[in-house]
Amino acid sequence: MPIRIRVVTPPAKLREIEDLAEGGALQLSQVNIADGPRSIESPADEHRCLPGVLARIEEAEAQGLDAVVVDCFADPGVTAARECVAMPVIGPGEASLHLAATLGRRLAIVTVLESVRPMIDALAERTALGPRLAPLRVVDTAVRELDADPERLLARLTEAAARAVRDDGADAIVLGCTGFLGVRDALARALAAQGLAVPVIHPLRSAVLLAATQVRLGLRHRAARPAR
Repeated sequence: MPIRIRVVTPPAKLREIEDLAEGGALQLSQVNIADGPRSIESPADEHRCLPGVLARIEEAEAQGLDAVVVDCFADPGVTAARECVAMPVIGPGEASLHLAATLGRRLAIVTVLESVRPMIDALAERTALGPRLAPLRVVDTAVRELDADPERLLARLTEAAARAVRDDGADAIVLGCTGFLGVRDALARALAAQGLAVPVIHPLRSAVLLAATQVRLGLRHRAARPAR
């Protein structure tokens, strides 16, 4: 039986991970939240999306899914959802940072806008990886504009990531937004062409594979709080 993973997101980005389902080992499905912001670019956006995220996660468990991934680097609702459901609930930020920590000593996050810094600071605290993080790098591009000019986005990502490696000593790059679609391999090649061959980690892919691993190993977070 395939492992059934639900991706909960404001806008749909399933195409970044569709190849992971090849061979039938994983069955991926995606739903948008019913109400809330179209993108999460600030703590206010994060708070507005929480009711929708929690509702979709509880729905997924009721439908018999094996695990849920919340499709946002800030991991909105993940901690709260683990109190509400017993199935594995994975956040891309947490998953990708811990993966990066196995690949490098100095980790760099390259993200969209300066306005997301408070959420990434909170993520660094939750993962206890703050001391290993290089200064945050941004590409000054809103989430809804990421698809507008792929070549310009790649150029900005390459510049920011290269500075993180050269100036900050980073030896692993984490893409700090699940909306960075289809750029991971191109970014890795662009860095290698400058003599800066470091791993580049996409958070959504990392989260889906971590969710599948937890299901295969029969692992899950502490039992959900009993209903009142």
